[in-house]
Amino acid sequence: MAPEDKKWPAHWNATRFTSLRGYKRSSVESHTSAVERFGRTSPAGTRHVQGTTTIRNDLGTMTAAYDIFWYPNVLSLEGCTEPLIIIGFSVTWMKAEDDELVRSTIRHAIQRIDTMAAARQSGHPYRFTNYCMEWQRPYDGCSEENLKLMREVSQKYDPAGLFQSGCPGGFKLDFAR
Repeated sequence: MAPEDKKWPAHWNATRFTSLRGYKRSSVESHTSAVERFGRTSPAGTRHVQGTTTIRNDLGTMTAAYDIFWYPNVLSLEGCTEPLIIIGFSVTWMKAEDDELVRSTIRHAIQRIDTMAAARQSGHPYRFTNYCMEWQRPYDGCSEENLKLMREVSQKYDPAGLFQSGCPGGFKLDFAR
């Protein structure tokens, strides 16, 4: 819930992330218009990757994540009563030969942030599935109860397992777990 004074939270103002406040809209626009506007940041012929992690709203963790960042409801959130911060990486580049460098740099940064947040006890298992990289396991943040529900639904509506084994890409439910 946004504070009534509509000011940025104190933790946010105390970090160096304030320089990243570039996106601000005060007008209403259609979903199509927003998608087209954001699409212009990744023109045809470029390459693009995203990655994500989640931390608790902790000033020290946010400051350390910033330093690393600049270095060369089945989702189990129903019981979460604290604000979370999703740190996302979104990178666009031109050359295919740079794919591994870009992907490994993002992976290394995410792993360092996760390690640092765990040490500060401010990490969180939730991962925003839409922005996860292929090596991440977003369902690891789900409760066993919710994973069981998702598996049951999958088995009921997709008994042959087409979406779990016959479709490339995406994140699959781990039935061996």
